[in-house]
Order: sequence, then C-alpha cells, then structure tokens
Amino acid sequence: MTKRSRCKEMLLVNSTSSMLAKQNLYFTFIYCISKHKFTRHLFDTPTRWNASFYCFKVFSDVTNKDWVALLFLRKALKSSARTATHFLPLTSAFESPYTSTLGWAITSGRFLAKNRTDYVAGAPRANSRGAVLFFGKESGRLVTRLVLKSDHLASSFGFSVASVDLNFDTWPDLAVGAPFYFDAKNTKVGGAVFVYINDQRGMKNVEPIKLLGPTDSLFGFALANAGDVDRDGYYDLAIGAPYDEGGMGAVYLYRGDKNAGIVRKYSQKIVPTDFPTPFASIQTFGYSLSGGRDLDANGYSDLLVGAYQTSNIVLLRARPVVTVEATFVGPSTIDPNDFSSACRIARNNSFICFDVTVSLTYTSRAREVNDRITVDYKLEAEKTRLDANLNSRVFFDKRLDQSSFSDRVRLRNGRMVEKKVKVYVKRDVRDYLRPIPMELNYDLPQNTPSTPNPGSPVTNLINFPILNMAVGNKRDLEVHFQKDCGDDQNCNSNMLLSARFLLSGSPPTYSLGSPDELSIEVTAENFDEPAYEAALLVVVPESLSLVGVTSVEEEETKTSCSPREGNETYIDCEVGNPLRQLQKFLLRFETRGIRTDEPELEVSMFLTTTSNETNTEDDQVTIVAKVIVEVDLTVSGKSKPEQVFFGGESKGESEMEYLEDIGTPLSHTFVVRNIGTGDVPGAVVSIDWPYEIMNTPLHPNGKWLLYLTDIAVVGNALCQAPRGIINPLGLESRRPINYKPVSSTTARDRYQVRVTDRARRSLTDDYGHGMQTFLRRARDTNIGELLGTKSSRESKVLDCKQSTARCAVINCTIGLLKKNKDVVITFQARLWNSTFLQEYREVKQVDVVSYASVRMLPSRFSIVEANPENDKTAVSTRAFPDFDLQTEAPGVPLWIIIVAVVGGLLLLVLLILCLWKCGFFTRKSKKEKYEARYYQAKKVPKASEKEYPAP
Repeated sequence: MTKRSRCKEMLLVNSTSSMLAKQNLYFTFIYCISKHKFTRHLFDTPTRWNASFYCFKVFSDVTNKDWVALLFLRKALKSSARTATHFLPLTSAFESPYTSTLGWAITSGRFLAKNRTDYVAGAPRANSRGAVLFFGKESGRLVTRLVLKSDHLASSFGFSVASVDLNFDTWPDLAVGAPFYFDAKNTKVGGAVFVYINDQRGMKNVEPIKLLGPTDSLFGFALANAGDVDRDGYYDLAIGAPYDEGGMGAVYLYRGDKNAGIVRKYSQKIVPTDFPTPFASIQTFGYSLSGGRDLDANGYSDLLVGAYQTSNIVLLRARPVVTVEATFVGPSTIDPNDFSSACRIARNNSFICFDVTVSLTYTSRAREVNDRITVDYKLEAEKTRLDANLNSRVFFDKRLDQSSFSDRVRLRNGRMVEKKVKVYVKRDVRDYLRPIPMELNYDLPQNTPSTPNPGSPVTNLINFPILNMAVGNKRDLEVHFQKDCGDDQNCNSNMLLSARFLLSGSPPTYSLGSPDELSIEVTAENFDEPAYEAALLVVVPESLSLVGVTSVEEEETKTSCSPREGNETYIDCEVGNPLRQLQKFLLRFETRGIRTDEPELEVSMFLTTTSNETNTEDDQVTIVAKVIVEVDLTVSGKSKPEQVFFGGESKGESEMEYLEDIGTPLSHTFVVRNIGTGDVPGAVVSIDWPYEIMNTPLHPNGKWLLYLTDIAVVGNALCQAPRGIINPLGLESRRPINYKPVSSTTARDRYQVRVTDRARRSLTDDYGHGMQTFLRRARDTNIGELLGTKSSRESKVLDCKQSTARCAVINCTIGLLKKNKDVVITFQARLWNSTFLQEYREVKQVDVVSYASVRMLPSRFSIVEANPENDKTAVSTRAFPDFDLQTEAPGVPLWIIIVAVVGGLLLLVLLILCLWKCGFFTRKSKKEKYEARYYQAKKVPKASEKEYPAP
C-alpha cells in the first residue's frame, strides 16, 4: 500500500471467508479515500437489506493480480438486534478492470423480472465511456444480467444511478447520470441524465430519454428518487448540478408522467440564492442527494441536499400543493354604439361597458391543509398594446388610467367563488375592428416561514401551501365589437379576387435559377357594403417561401400576411377590416426551394369575410406558372499537341511490340459545360473518332490512322466505345507517359499533355536519327522553311464528313450536370506512323479531324436549350512529314549493283566447294543407319578354375 493513496487494509473474517478459501484465493479488502468510493444503498424490499459495493484485490498467486468487485449484504434479523452478513463475489462476462470504478453508484429494484431483485452498479470509467451493470444472485454468487453502455467518450456514464417508478406502472425505471457529458455541436450542454423507462421486457432495447444540463454544471452528478413531491400520483426525480450557477450549484426536479414517463421540462430549479441570507453563499449545492422520505410528517416527500465545498447539508421540505381551477368569461361581442346609462361614471359621461366573471375554486390532496386559503388574482387588458407603448382601449374601476384590476379572495376546499368586474371602453376609441384581449393571472400569497434556531423544532408547512403549476395560473379572454353594416346589422358584401404572376410568357413561365424572388399581384375588390375581417388564404407549394408584402401603389399597404405555424404552405393575410373598395398588393416569394422535378407552380387563393358575401364564386382563384429548366450546353475541344511529325522507318502491324512503336502520342480533349441557369439531368456526348483511313484497292479494310489507347474522364460521365476501338492490339507502353487532362475546376481553355524529357527521348529514338535531327533543327528554324511551301505539295484532310477516314462513334453519357459545371473527356491516342509514311510521304500536311456533339437526354422535366448553336465542335491534329523525307536519297550507281551481284555469286560458289570438300554433302545410307548390330558373348574363366582345373 502506498502512502499516497491513503488506503486501509481490513481482514475479512466471517462465514464467507471459508467458502472463498476453498477456491485458493486470498483477499485483501481496501477502502481508499483518494481513488475508491464506498457506496451504500438501502434496498426497498420487505426485508431491509443494507448493501455496499467494495473494490478489493484478488491474489490467486504471487504474480497474478486483478481487481474485481464484491457485494456486501447486511440483513437485520427480526428476532434480535443481531445482523446477518453476506458477501457475494462477482462472476461477470463483462470486462471490468480496476480502473472502471465499478460500484461507484448502486441501486436495486425488480427491473428485469417481478420475482427477483436486481442489483445495479455504475462503472463510470469503463472503456473510458462508462457503463451500468445489472447483477443478480445465483448460487451464492453475483452474475451479470444486463449491461448498459455509453457511446459518449469521457462522459462518466454510470457516475450516479437512481431507481424511480416515474410512470407508476409498478415497474421501476432507471436514471443514469453522466455529469461529464458534452456535445461538440451544442456547447451549452454540460452533463446529462439518461432515463430508461422500463418496457417490462428486460430493458435491453429501451431508448433512453436524455435530459441535458447547462455548461460546466456537472448536471447528473447526483440523482435521487424524490418521491411524489407534488402528490400527483407519480414519483419525481431529483438531479444535482453542483457546479451550476458559477459553482453555487442547483437541484432540478423533474415530474413523472403516465404517458411520457418523465416531463422533459423541469418543474422546479432550486439554487442557494433562494435561501435566506446566511445560507445564500453555499457552494456546490447538489453534490449529493437523498429523497423519498417524509421527514416532517406533512404527507409530502422531502429532500436532503449536500454541499461538499462548504460542508453543508440542506433539508428541502416539500410544501403542500393546492390546485386552483379558474374560469374567465365575458360577452363574446359588445355594441360599440351602446352608451348605456348603467355605464355612466359622471353626470354627463357615458361609456360602453361590459362585465367579466372570474370563478375560482381549489382542491388539495393533503388533508392537513387548512380549509380556507387566500388567492390573489389580477385582470390585465391589452398587454400587447401596452408593451408597444400604445394606450389601452379599456379601463377598470372607473379610472381612465387603470388598465388592470387586482383583488384577493378566500376559498374553501371544493367550493367556487365568483367575482364580477366591470370593464369600460374609452370614448375616443376608433378601432372597433380588433378584439379586446384580456388576461387573468392568479397565485397564492408568498408567505415565508421563519427560520428555526438550532435545536428548535422546524416550522409546520401546512399553512404555507404552493400552487400546482401543472394546471397553470393564467386564463385568456377576447371580447369582439359588433360590426356596423346599417340598420339591419347585416353586412352584405360583394368581393372580387384576381391574381397573376409577374412573369412573361403564356402561360407565365419561370426559368429555374433566374432571380431568387417571385412576385404575385393580388387584387381584392368590394362592390357592396364593407366586408369586415376580410381575410385571404393563400395556398402555395412547399418550394415557395413568403418574403413579404409590398404595396402596388405609393401608399403603404394595409395588408399583412404570415405563414401558419407548423404549415408554411398556408399563408393568412388580413386584407382589410373592413374591406371597402380596392386593395392591390404584391406577395413576394423566395424561389430557392424550386426543384427541377417540379413542372409547375400552382397557387390557390380564397377570400373570406365575416360579412354576408353575396357571390362567393369569384372569391377564389387558382393561378399556374410553368417551370422550365433553361440550360445551355456547350462543347469545345483542343488537340495536344496541335502539330505532330511522322518519319523514320515503316513497320507492319505484326512488328508492333510497344505503344511507342506506333508513333507520336497525342490527345483530343472535349469539354462539355452547362452555362445555363438550371441543371441538366442528363446528356450524351457523341464523338466521331477517325481510327482508320478510308478503304483503298490495296487495303480494303483501311489502315490505322489514330490508334486510340485510352479515354480519361473528369466529372460525372461514362464513355462506352465499340469493341476493337480502344487498344485492340493490347500493346503496353515501354515507358508510361502521364496524360494529365486539366481539371474542370482549373483553367478551362488549357488542357496540357505532359511528356517528360525521358519519354521524349524514347520517342525520338523510335523515329531514328533523322527525327532527332529534325527536332534539333526545329528549335531554331521555322517549320515552313523546313518543310517548304511549294504549291506542288498538297494538303490532306482526314475526317468522316469528307469520307476520307473511317470513324467510330463513341458515346459518353453525362449524369446530373449542375449550372456552371463541366465534364472533361480526353481521348489518348497515337499517330500510326507507318500509315502516314506509306500514304502521305509526299503530302505537305495532313489534318486529322474528330467531331463531337452534345445533346440532352429525354427527361420528364421541362428543359429548354437556350443556344443549340454551340452544341458541336471539331478538334484537328496537323501532321507534318519528317524533314528528312522532304529530300529524296540519291540513287545507287549501276556498276555498284553489278559488282555486288557478281561478288555475291562468287562467294556462294566458294562456300559450296568448301562444304563439299568437308563431306558436308556425304550422307549415310538408310540400311547402314538403321541395320541392327549383334554381339557374341565370350566366356572368360575365373581365377579358381585356372589353379584347379577340372579332372
């Protein structure tokens, strides 16, 4: 034992030690102050058990050391004051090393089955995340029945645990604290509690309810079953956050619920500043919790809270809870012209007035609560107008400046009390269109009990009840004005609604990707009596979002529109109250949500009023705008290099061993770009590739022209070539040359084929010394000077359109091509040198041309091509003969030919004579070659026979 850990060794001597000794195990129990925790839990079972988890060391031999856990049970015997002690060693398949701190928190309950008790222990450092283990007693040992693991690193899941029946289904639920939980996406989180509502099927697949605490609060550091604090029939959960409020700490109370299991919003937050002055400076309030017991016998569970840093224990006693029910009623409408004498305040001052009735009653589950309680209530009118610094249209108690009314009533349990309050309407009111909102608030007087002196009895809280906030303490009421439409009080209106998109075309057409705002002009007219509460309902597709309302005229519009909460496709507009003649305005929408698969925009409008509308057929309209995708596909191309040379010696197809034997490498690069305002769902690029020259009498199948070796694609495209077009000979490169087409995101007008110096030397070696000489001289000499510009030398064009080349059609399918994006397709090939040497030696230059065209694929979308003229392109590579081919080699003199022939014949005769003299032409006959040869055996006498001859 090290001095640093400050641990004490204890020797176990009881009935269990003999059992453990049989297993040849030696135990040293260690209770550590600095690193280990001693946890205790009182099991809630018919027989009272006091349980503890110890961490201890097991020594099976000198070298084998491992940390495990042990459950220590102490049972109080009924017959005497003695206790029975049991030690249950742990048998677990779960890896629980010493560093997991298994047993840091414990609880128990019949979580997994009704007929047995499960012991739950937290291991907050298991796997650096934390875990909670369910144990059960089988054959005198602890076995693991269930393991709950955490996915959050360093959250200390299992730091605290509590068993609470939150939904009152007789099955205990489990709350697990993770005080060091954090969320990288939500930096305001500091600690969490995971609540597992028992599904009565073993809790293996229960998805926990996650409760989060504020930053740096260590929310979930302590948990406790608070009991039924508010006597609503469901147990509550207390959660400690000892470092909340800057280190003062806080305790949160969460109410149990039958349906949800637990109410996610806390019902109460208790902080030290709520206490009297001597105790307001407590620190780390909520470090430890203990609840579920009624300490003052008032019928409500109390809560003990520890404050570690300031060494305080706070007893929070629950006050009786009363439920006050209230109704708030008044007239639905009032006549704005009724200045009744009953509403006269002074001799010549009559007002419009009306009565509102407040009805109050209360109930309490606590029988000890006094029969009479006091309730304070307050009436407030038009709080919204007052908050906006506007004068209220009504007043109370005959005082023009009084926009609220307060009073106090005494209530008896279960009996209702009614109070009538008269409300007056000011005479200068002109706004009879909007209703008069009124609000009723009520509460209990907040009497604070006196703080007892040390050693004195605590104050009885029966006389200090609190209000049940679960049912609320607020009621609302609206009183409307009657609409004045003549003597008969019937408003006969005749409205007309019209609307149109501010778009060009017939039908109106919206081009996807054009300005992000779309306007609809709305005209609402009324040709009869005023239309009160005229409202316009606008139904728009989900792709349109309302930006605002703008007046068509110079005057500010009186129309206001807002989307409905929860369904923004429904927009409610107040057109006028009343609508008398004409209202014209613009509805402006954001169009970023319009998709390419949306063929049209349909907007429906309905104009309504509380007046009597004589003709409803023209009060609704539907307008449709066509949605098109305006694209502009362009294709461009370039050859790299633009000029090549052919020369050297001619080789047949069978002599080709490597790609370098064919000829000069080149590439044709095609760029397809969408410069329109919309996206292209699909397109096809067709490339006519000249791979052979046209048939000749000597070569009916043609000769190779541009030998295609590979197709490289940058972008969302796939090319498919006919069989036998891409490297049909299967040749490989002697020295690979890296073709690197420039990415579409870099320079679009530069597509470079990089050839290293080593590769360039290998190419020139293949063409012989003549090509080397030409390249060397070409550095300082103009190409026209080298090749000559004589009119007798013609130029050739090899392409498909002039039927001078045979082309293969290669299609490349392009997927979704967004606006201002492109696809780069590079055809890598080699000039077939032998064909040009044989067919175009005397030609000044040869242009080999490939063609590309792009077209859109058929689509169910409305796609329009803006400019079809830029959908085609041609790429040309110009080939020149080598400079050495321009000057014919001088002929060989005749006498040299004759001498060479005669000399060759003489050499042949001499060779034949020499071979004849050497017997080269003498051959064995067939008989001699294949005749069988026989051998005769001869007897040789042995040495013994020579010495002793036979008689």
